[in-house]
Amino acid sequence: MLQFDDVSRVLTVAPQGELDHCMAERIRNTIDATVLKTDAKVVVFDLSEVGFMDSSGIGMMIGRYKFMKRRGGGVRVRGMRQPVERVFRMSGLGQIIKNEERTESK
Repeated sequence: MLQFDDVSRVLTVAPQGELDHCMAERIRNTIDATVLKTDAKVVVFDLSEVGFMDSSGIGMMIGRYKFMKRRGGGVRVRGMRQPVERVFRMSGLGQIIKNEERTESK
């Protein structure tokens, strides 16, 4: 689920299933602890195995974006399935979090 690259200081998070209240809280706690421990500069969410994301997942991603921004880092996503990408765009996340697979995202 988590992979850290010491050279690039990128933490890759690859949740599976539904990114809902229960999973979002667990992921948030794990990411924050790992970022503090490793001094990661970028968190990449690999969402290729996520079939559903609700407002808790959106909130978790916004929170990690703010957390990383305060630390001088960033957040990116990749591998979104169509239903998750639709929620990502409709929520406005696509305006602040870069999709590695699309150059028009910020």
